[in-house]
Amino acid sequence: DRVPGTLGPVVWANDDRTLFYIRQGPQLLQSEPVCRHVLGTAADQDVVVFDEPDKTLTVGIDVNLSLTSEAVPVDITGDGIVNGADLAHVLWKWGTADAACDLDQNGTVSGSDMAMVIACWGMPAK
Repeated sequence: DRVPGTLGPVVWANDDRTLFYIRQGPQLLQSEPVCRHVLGTAADQDVVVFDEPDKTLTVGIDVNLSLTSEAVPVDITGDGIVNGADLAHVLWKWGTADAACDLDQNGTVSGSDMAMVIACWGMPAK
């Protein structure tokens, strides 16, 4: 998919088919509304989810991952620490229903599982 006129990073939703982005204003090239895009749909169908009325302010988006104590850490390989080996397993099993790598238990190894590994990077196993 192509979404023209964006500014800054995009943030993926947990469903791995929805992303959020900031539109760039055509005249001043500043941040405008935050929009939601669903893969496979036209960009002109995107929905505005936030629009800052004070155009002197800059808008930004970021990922905030909340983890429960049961989910931390996510030491897939059992080597005692969350690291690149765990991330490699998630990438290797991407798109499958592998139970060891489907950390959020949504049925498919995807971006949200990768985000959990990255969020726990360097944490020792319990």
